[in-house]
Amino acid sequence: MFQGGDSGLSTGIVSPRQITSGAPGVGILFAILSFIGFEATAVFRDEARDPERTIPRATYLSLALVGIFYAVSSWALITAVGDEHAVRTATDHSGTLLADATHRYLGAVGEHIIQVLFVTSLFACILSFHNIVARYVFALSGRKALPPRLGAAHPRHRSPYRASTATAVVVAALLVISVIAGLDPINQLYTWLAGWAWSVW
Repeated sequence: MFQGGDSGLSTGIVSPRQITSGAPGVGILFAILSFIGFEATAVFRDEARDPERTIPRATYLSLALVGIFYAVSSWALITAVGDEHAVRTATDHSGTLLADATHRYLGAVGEHIIQVLFVTSLFACILSFHNIVARYVFALSGRKALPPRLGAAHPRHRSPYRASTATAVVVAALLVISVIAGLDPINQLYTWLAGWAWSVW
């Protein structure tokens, strides 16, 4: 971040020619998809003491922090491989780009630490999405948009346990189908479902 890679510090982030090169529409699509979930603060409205004040603050703060973090970390990763080689390296090594760059600059120990952090962050992301989807299913079922049985809360914990179970079953079925079809997790499954989610959204 301070000395740059083989090509120095990346300047593509401030170059209009670089920003608009390639397929900017696809880039904007994935940038927007990276922020899907920020509206989930509204799902927790009933649990906030002062939702009129805290929900907007939490939403704007999360957007700002996530946006800055994504911009800086993406710039650092592009700097690591160089502006000239970023696209080709990302295409050829889409699943190992971060690990390879980390190994080069931080060694094997740094690579292992990054991989552990990456896997745990993916788990946290999946858990968060599951929680939000379960709450959406719960809310929609309570309004009769989905089967009312899914809108039942657990008698003791008051959690949307039926909506959560239904969400888990649907995800498990999709994963089994994807494995049987031999879909690539990054280049096919993620991109296809991301495009479909965008069209629905």
